Amino acid sequence: HPRAQNLVPLAVAEQVAHHIRQDREFTAYVVVPLAPEGDPASTPMQVMLHWQYHTVQMMYRHIAAALDDVGSARHPTDYLVLLSLGNREPGSSRPDQE
Repeated sequence: HPRAQNLVPLAVAEQVAHHIRQDREFTAYVVVPLAPEGDPASTPMQVMLHWQYHTVQMMYRHIAAALDDVGSARHPTDYLVLLSLGNREPGSSRPDQE
């Protein structure tokens, strides 16, 4: 996109789309902050979250278009997985240890 400053998300989506069109299995894993630092209600944070949402939406649409091109019934989330990492509070138990 001509106005985008960070072209990495588009490059990831294009790489996934390329593999779909080549009929090759490929999954991209993207890690985003669970809760970015700062006041979530602040204007700068809301602007950042707004553009993050639109970026993810663009990536999934790009992948969905490639799936449509090849007539696949698979879902874009089969190819692009977004993960969030978070810190556990000290002393909290893991669900598998309860």
